[in-house]
Amino acid sequence: METHTRKKIEIIVDAPLVNRITREIDQIGATGYTVFRSVGGRGHDGSWREDQLTGTQQKVLIKIIIGESRAEALIERLSSQLERYSCIIYVSTVEVVRAEKF
Repeated sequence: METHTRKKIEIIVDAPLVNRITREIDQIGATGYTVFRSVGGRGHDGSWREDQLTGTQQKVLIKIIIGESRAEALIERLSSQLERYSCIIYVSTVEVVRAEKF
């Protein structure tokens, strides 16, 4: 089985920012992404749990698998978000089977 190298980007962000982040993903030409809603966790500012009425504290995980040049473009576009908002970005190298999908 032949595999192809791609970049996986995982973004943890406050739920109200999801649309802003997914617009950036669309603008770099990614073919897709997956959004996972979370129910709780612990971070730099302590523990949190999504049991509030507004949902503003809810964290969301967005996963994207893309080529290296698009990954670099996305990270560049999102880097300004890191200082203003609660946003964490992880990047790793992965192997995919159907390269044309990414």
